[in-house]
Amino acid sequence: MPAPATITVSLPADASLTVDEMPTASTSANRVFVSPELPRDKTFYYTLKGDIIRDGQKITASKRVLVKAGEDTQVLLDFPTTRVASK
Repeated sequence: MPAPATITVSLPADASLTVDEMPTASTSANRVFVSPELPRDKTFYYTLKGDIIRDGQKITASKRVLVKAGEDTQVLLDFPTTRVASK
């Protein structure tokens, strides 16, 4: 029987979050995304992308997440804290 998958994403509260390039409206440090109902015998992937502004610069973090119907998946989007100077 089909069931939704749940993804809980931890990221800074002031970061924006997209799921498969669709913006989300939440603004907390832990955000929950519930998929449409999925067949139980298949594996699905979502691409999560967070953007945050630090010192006037946009920093992006992304992850491709495997999900299955009826399962809860925990994801931490890590944003780099130091940057390497480009040449």
